[in-house]
Parts: sequence; C-alpha cells; structure tokens
Amino acid sequence: MILNLKSLVILISLFAIYSCASFKPIVMANYDKKNYTGTDPTKCSGKFPQQDICSARKFTFDTTKKYKDEILKAYGETNNYDNGILGAVTLGIAARLASAHTDVFNALAVGLGYQTAVKTYNNESFKLQLYSNVIRATQCVYNNSSRLEAEASTADTIKIARDKFTAFQTLTSSQPAEVKKIYDEKFKSQQGEFSTFTQRISAAEKLADQAFEAFASAEATIIQALQEIEITVIQRFNGQLPDINQITSLIEQQIAANKKLDEEGSVEGIAIPATPQKEKFEKGKSPTEDQVSAINAQIEIIHSATLTLNNLASLRLDKYTADINLIKACPALL
Repeated sequence: MILNLKSLVILISLFAIYSCASFKPIVMANYDKKNYTGTDPTKCSGKFPQQDICSARKFTFDTTKKYKDEILKAYGETNNYDNGILGAVTLGIAARLASAHTDVFNALAVGLGYQTAVKTYNNESFKLQLYSNVIRATQCVYNNSSRLEAEASTADTIKIARDKFTAFQTLTSSQPAEVKKIYDEKFKSQQGEFSTFTQRISAAEKLADQAFEAFASAEATIIQALQEIEITVIQRFNGQLPDINQITSLIEQQIAANKKLDEEGSVEGIAIPATPQKEKFEKGKSPTEDQVSAINAQIEIIHSATLTLNNLASLRLDKYTADINLIKACPALL
C-alpha cells in the first residue's frame, strides 16, 4: 500500500515535469503578402493600395486570433495546475488517514510543491493579462486601419488631384504673368484674388500629398506596429516594465500630429466654377492659331485646378493621416 501510494505521487510529479509548457512568448509569424492575395473570395484582390492594406489587416486579424487562442490555452493550463495541486492535497489526506510512511508525505510534498512552483514559474495570470493587452493593441491596429482599406479607392482620386495641382504649379512657375492675366480675365470674378487662389491650391496639394502617403504607407505602418507590439511582449517576458515616459511621449506625439491636422482642416471649397469661354482663332488676326491653342491649354489647366479643389473639398483628407497616427500609437496600449 505504502509503495503503491508513493509510486503514484512520484508518477504524478514526473508527469507534471514533462507535460508543462515553458514560459516563453508567442513567436509572431513572418508577414508574407502572398499568403493573403489571390482570386479566391477569401483572399485580397484589387490593385495598389487596396490589396496591400487588405493583406496587412488579414495578418493583423490572424495575429490577434493567435493570442486569443493562447489565452484559452492558458486558462486550460491554469485549471490543470490547480487540479494537480488539489490531487496532491487529496492524496495527502488519504495517506494521513491510512497512517502512511513518512516517505509518502515527502513524495506528496514534492508533488504539491512542484505543481505550485510550475504555476508560479509559468505565471499564467501574468500571461493572461499580457496577452489580453496584446489583443487590445492588435485590435487597435485592426480597427484604426479599417477606413484605409474601405476607402482605398480614394487614393486614385487623390493621385489625379495631385497631378492636376502639379500641372497648375508648373504652369504658374514657368509663366506667372501669363497665368495671372488669364486667371484675372476668366476666373477672378468667381474665385477671388489670384494670390488667395494659389494659396488654396498649395494647401490642398499638401493635404493631398499627406493623404496619398497615408494610403501608400498603410501596409508598412500596420506591420511595423505589429512588430513593435511583438518586441514589447518579449521585453515584458524578460521582466522589463513599461517605460511610462516613452509611452507618454509616443501618445503625445500622435495627439499633437492629429491636432495639427485638425487645425489645418480640410480642403477649402470655392465657388463652383463655370466653364470658361475659350479663345477663338480668327484667321489673319492676332493671336496666331498656335498662340490661341496655348492660351486654351492654360485655361484648361486653371479650370481643372478649380474643379479639383471642389472635388477634394467634399473629402476629409486629414482623416487618413489621422488613422495612420492612431495605428502608430497602438503599441502604447502594452
């Protein structure tokens, strides 16, 4: 009886030793866009940047799920350790009632002490809390990138707008006097002073550049945020406490950036421009046919710039850059 009971306790202890999971962080999979793209309905399709952002968000979703699964696993491990401790205690009570040999109590103490140590070493409550925070951080990345994916086609509109603004700026830089003369004759009555109009164009061009960059960099920003989250997890496992100053600085930077975007506002709308009357060539009179064609080309460039201002005024371009800033701040949730 004594030998069998002692052997049972030793077997329980040995089983616990060889079955416990080591205390180490989850290794995030390497991001490979090819795993998420294709013609299958569950895959990401479309052109840049739609496909890129979609792929990065699917990877984010998979990463979040990985940590959720680990939390469920950690719950199970906690219950297993608790059941092991309860089993050792129960055997101890049985041995006491049977007046067992001292060696039996020593073996039971080993089993009980080991199970308690394993639970402390693996520190399941720490893992549960840390992984819960990881999920909050990865979900933050996923949520704040949703609009960038949903409205990715806006990048095409922005690109066209940038081309229109670039054409206007190039024309103004090369022929400032001629452009101002045409503007004053054809557009000033509706759009106001030329200097004010050019300022609006410059401001709109800056916002368009920022918005396009937000779409273009979204994939890389998402993956970088996930990598920073992974690095932080490893640091927590190694006992490094959160750097409050660093976290505060990161959050303050993103808040300041978004506040600046708010202050700059969106593209300022202007009066809906009427189609300007084009110049007509009259044979034998000045200007020549080539000169008339050049003037009409200039009119068209200015007119396109006014139309583009109105098109972008209906969009809140700063929201895309704001989303990028929020994604960058997500690792601070750890």
